[in-house]
Amino acid sequence: MYHNSTIPVSSLKPMSSKEEEATKIDSWTVWAIGVGSAMGGVFFGWEFVLYGGFISGLFAVIYAAIFYLLYARVITELSVRYQSSGGSFDFVMDALGIRPAIVVAIMNVLKLICANAATALAISSYLMEAGLPTKYKYLVWIGIYGAFTTLDCIGIKQSAIAQVFATLLCIGIVLFYVSSNLTIFKASNLLTIPDGSGKLSTLYLFFKGLPFAVQFFDGFEEMPLLFSYTKNAEQTMPAAINACYVTILTIALGVIVSAAASAKADELFNSDAPLMVGIEAVYGAGSTVANVVAYLIVVGLLTNFFAFIVYTSQQVQAIAEANLFPRLLAYREVSYGAPVVASICSMVVGLFVTAIFEVLLGEEAAQNTLLMASIFPSMICYLLVLQCMVEIRRVEEKGKQSLGLFTQRELRTLGYTTVVKFYVKDAVTRSRIAQGMVVVLMIALLMLAFQSFDYTYGLLVFAVLAVIFYLFMS
Repeated sequence: MYHNSTIPVSSLKPMSSKEEEATKIDSWTVWAIGVGSAMGGVFFGWEFVLYGGFISGLFAVIYAAIFYLLYARVITELSVRYQSSGGSFDFVMDALGIRPAIVVAIMNVLKLICANAATALAISSYLMEAGLPTKYKYLVWIGIYGAFTTLDCIGIKQSAIAQVFATLLCIGIVLFYVSSNLTIFKASNLLTIPDGSGKLSTLYLFFKGLPFAVQFFDGFEEMPLLFSYTKNAEQTMPAAINACYVTILTIALGVIVSAAASAKADELFNSDAPLMVGIEAVYGAGSTVANVVAYLIVVGLLTNFFAFIVYTSQQVQAIAEANLFPRLLAYREVSYGAPVVASICSMVVGLFVTAIFEVLLGEEAAQNTLLMASIFPSMICYLLVLQCMVEIRRVEEKGKQSLGLFTQRELRTLGYTTVVKFYVKDAVTRSRIAQGMVVVLMIALLMLAFQSFDYTYGLLVFAVLAVIFYLFMS
């Protein structure tokens, strides 16, 4: 079962170290993909964090920021320690064993496929907001899945310049949005409560909005999947993760403050394209500026979409390499290491999921359902990845008492080397605090599911698909 995802699975002659290094990406591209993977949460889904008003929403974002700060430190050490591109699946496989790894495999695949489908629906929503006829949305889904799967099959290195440019464009869009909203900034809006919420408990409203704060950060934690693609990864990955976190936190605070002060929360709730509420309030609905911004936001969503396409194929390939999926999915193209078969199969499944949920539920309900179906498995993955750090420290302590004598299983837990260049202090305490925060997020998600049929469907979808995947993998 044990594997190392940095080794290409191919019948052809492997690359030399010099040739392999030439196919890798630099820190700018790693940062760009990491930020791009979280940008989808900036363009849709986050608005519901304002269920209890701005103050409640701000505390929810701060809560999410603290959790992801703790989590970022943990995944940084794990990525350097295990040095593989299997991400959380490899971490759990090496630290905790095969059974927890199967759970993570199921959770990660569900999360990534459902997140891709939700983003595809958001892209078509923004295009329709800009005037695209509804009948073309199916062609939009086929086009974006096809285009970005092709890029993934060609190789990340080949699309590196476009990825950095697209992420910088996304940041420019957010800056334009924030600066535009400042022209209609009303401090009094920050103290208003959404209609119908005045009689509800403030704590209840905080919990109701808390899961949507995760939207701002969701995706960047998958950055370790890029490890084997990265130049000087042991130094580059920690720096890229830290820079990505700071960038995303800054964007999240800018968006929530400017949005809450320039528009009523109810207007944001009723829009499939929340950023357009502020833009249309400033420049007018249907104006040239509003239409251009809508199309540019689509570019931002495409950046997020491409990052998740890359993450999905990497994860599926790593799972197949561990013989939990058909071995054919483990194939990597020999010259640049792209997981071609995994990428194509993920595209087919993603298109099916996008279409079937939109047909059955409608666009808005399908987005909500898919968001829940992607967020909840993320929480389970977080719990298990954080447990990896607890187990590593336990083995290290045992090694001190046994004068450095380890079993083969313990050596696997310790990873690539027993001495790593990035070491988290007080890791057990940090991990336990973060696990407690995850439990609170899971409770908030369950509370939300009991209040909305869309989110209840999301939990049911998650449960049914998880069982199907488990039966398939076992």
